Amino acid sequence: MEKPPSPADTPGYIYAYEIRDPLAPDVLQLKVGRTASNINERLAQWDKQCPSKETITRGIWPEPIASKGRDTFFSLLKHNIPQKNLKPGIYHRRVERLAHIELRDLAEYAPYLSSEKSSNITLRSPAQACTDCGKVHKEIFTFRLAEDGKYKGAEWQKLVKPVIERWGRFVEEYDA
Repeated sequence: MEKPPSPADTPGYIYAYEIRDPLAPDVLQLKVGRTASNINERLAQWDKQCPSKETITRGIWPEPIASKGRDTFFSLLKHNIPQKNLKPGIYHRRVERLAHIELRDLAEYAPYLSSEKSSNITLRSPAQACTDCGKVHKEIFTFRLAEDGKYKGAEWQKLVKPVIERWGRFVEEYDA
């Protein structure tokens, strides 16, 4: 953050979508990425690149003006977010990088789970190539589902989404 923004760090969006895997029902897999262009086109690229994965849009940063706080807006739509309601956030590359650092830690060590369940847990496995496209997807985070407590059934809303929003606010305030 001490370095000045690079010319490549333009305004853009952070998006997140869930990847449903019927073979892994006890985890939440989220892809968190970025785009400086049309967000619907970027989200649709995954469906073409990795067609065997079922995806559900969970959210974008900054949120569309008309949907602030309404997560159901995303879960009901399949890559059909109205562009007219979108205003890009500044330095989306920095927001993505900072969010990835924190999300990787949360996914690997699971501190959000009750203490006896999170100790010595690691979900991080060696990078493996995707069976569809052959690429290693570094932007996919696997979270163990909470069995109880405030995160049960709310991993996206109470754990992941706040991380992205917090780093978005930080970058905006830092720039001011």
